[in-house]
Amino acid sequence: MWPYVQINNLNQMQGPVTEVERHLLFIGSAASNTGKLLSLNTQSDLDQLLGTGDSELKANLLAARDNAGQNWTAGAYVLPTDKPWLDAAREAQQTQSFEGVLVLGQKWDQASINAAHALNQELIAKWGRWQF
Repeated sequence: MWPYVQINNLNQMQGPVTEVERHLLFIGSAASNTGKLLSLNTQSDLDQLLGTGDSELKANLLAARDNAGQNWTAGAYVLPTDKPWLDAAREAQQTQSFEGVLVLGQKWDQASINAAHALNQELIAKWGRWQF
């Protein structure tokens, strides 16, 4: 067996996110921290942050964390029932940069897909951020 060396660049949340690759924003509903943007890593206790009950947001965050590996980070915006996800995505952009935005629990039609595309173009024009 050959020697194996792994170098970890630990993100202890002591400064800004220095790269947007593999840093995603999840927007969805949960029992706790409604209306807040949460910065998450592999050590985040999702039961404490999102509530002990099951939610689509928590299930997707767990899947992303388990598949990403030890240096995973993400943002999670716990969406209030009276706030459009587009506003949540804009608000999250004020403090972090993301490679992509995942919107959970929304119904999609042609108008909402066009609105998502318009937001994508807005983020490119305003922040120079290419996202999926």
